[in-house]
Parts: sequence; structure tokens; C-alpha cells
Amino acid sequence: MDELEIINRIETSLSRSPLVTLGPADDCAILPSHPAIGLVTTDCLMDGTHFIVSQITARQLANKVLCVNISDILAMGGVPEYLTLSLAIPKSLNPSFVEEFLESFLSLTNTYSIAVAGGDTNFWDGPLVVSINLTGRPIKGQPIRRSGACMNDHIFVTGALGGSLAGHHLDFSPPMELVHELVRQFPITSMIDISDGLATDLRHILKQSKVGAFLIKDALPARDTIQNLSKPEQIKRILSDGEDFEICFTVNSSIAETLLKKYPQLIRIGFITDEDEVIRWSDDKSIVDERGYEHKRKSND
Repeated sequence: MDELEIINRIETSLSRSPLVTLGPADDCAILPSHPAIGLVTTDCLMDGTHFIVSQITARQLANKVLCVNISDILAMGGVPEYLTLSLAIPKSLNPSFVEEFLESFLSLTNTYSIAVAGGDTNFWDGPLVVSINLTGRPIKGQPIRRSGACMNDHIFVTGALGGSLAGHHLDFSPPMELVHELVRQFPITSMIDISDGLATDLRHILKQSKVGAFLIKDALPARDTIQNLSKPEQIKRILSDGEDFEICFTVNSSIAETLLKKYPQLIRIGFITDEDEVIRWSDDKSIVDERGYEHKRKSND
């Protein structure tokens, strides 16, 4: 399967969308002007860093590369619209893997009503690299940012955390329907998706909002894959594992109880304080030291 065959496979498999005036049939896609604010995100996933191609299925790879981008759009209260897909394919990779990946990927874009506008394909001697550029639009006209958390806001997450490498990071589905309902019905003050671990991603909200937080140990939700660990180890994994792709958000204290009554599956994990960028445990006020995943360049020093 060469580059032209891949392009032809994509073109013939696409269902045409009114969102795209001209798709992958020319030097550029042609997209209609959008009357509202647009959202744009991109992720580049590499074999050996974000996945190990010899240990996963093509369907799992298709799911992950699409859903990590959807999660970013969702984290700003948005609806995904169209994307471009770029592939750097190892010359040694089995063509059947590429075919299954494309079939699964295009099926998923239909499931999420996302239009494929174009992309690029290359073959090389390096590892498999998949890059997606995804656009979207905010549901309520303005995106929900990380910078809106206020003193006494309550902190929620949409699902269990920790232990994602046991399979969740490949097979997850973004909580799209739930988050869209929340955004439409409640004035959410800040929001982020949990990709690098709760401790790291919550700190992004605190930094942008210039606030701090109390976390409730007993409220932190552990995924089934770490339930057999001791409580301290569970907490450590919840805070630092990453790749959970649940949504963390804050709301004013006046609506927190109403929110929980209507959506009991949500988990309240803490409160916003006025202590700039500091996370403390609510029981003994000690500082939370754990950190999540940090992207660093390796040094030879």
C-alpha cells in the first residue's frame, strides 16, 4: 500500500460532509467560514512514546489518536467538527495494519460526526507517527477556559482515575454527551482534560486562575485496575498516572448540590482556595507533593 493507494482509500471511504466544501482532492481543503469562535487542537503520537505498535491493535491506535484530540475540544466545552490526518509510516510496517487503522479511523470519525478534510502521508525508516489536527466550536459561543476558577468553587471529575496503562488509555471514549449536557445547563467556571495526571492538570487550572485547592483523599475515585493496591498507593496513582482522559472542572458552590443530584455519577474531589497554585489535603492541610507526567527532553549529562 503506497501513498496514492492510502489517499484513494481515504477518498473513496469518506462520507461527504457539508462542513467541507472540498476535501482531500486538491492541494488544500476548502472549508466554509465559521461565524463563531473556532477551536483548534493537534496531537502527534509516536510509537515507543504514546503507544507500542507491536503490542496494540490497529483499532486501538485509531481510537486513541482520535479520542485524545476530541478530549481537548471537549475540555473547552466544544463540539468537534473536522480534522486532518498525517501519517509517517515505517516501510517495514505490515500493510494490513495500515488498512485496518484507516478502516477503524474512518468509522470512528463517522461515529463522532467529524469530517475528514485532508492530511498527508509519508513512508520512512523511522517509527510510526500519527498526527491529527482537529477543529471544533464552543457549544455556548465562548469556550470554557482554565482561568475561570474562583475561591470556594467545587472541583469535580467525570470518572475514575489511575491505572490507565492497563488498557484504558487505548480503549476509552470521551464523556462527550455528559460534558455537553453539563455545559448547556450549568455555568462551569473552568475545565481541563486529565491527560498528564490529576496533580499536574489541576495545577494548570490553579496557575491560570491564580488560586489554590483542597483535595479530599477519600473522595478520589480509583479505577478498577488499582483497587487492589493500598490506599496510599491508589492515591499516588490517581494523582500521577495520567492518560485518564476524564474531565476535571469547577463550579460555583451555590450550584454544586444541584449538579450532584442531577448527575450522581460525578465525583466531587475538592474545593478552590485563595492560596496561589498550592494544593493541600483537606483533612490535615498538608501540601500535596505528587506530580503527574512531565514532557522532558532526555539529557546526556
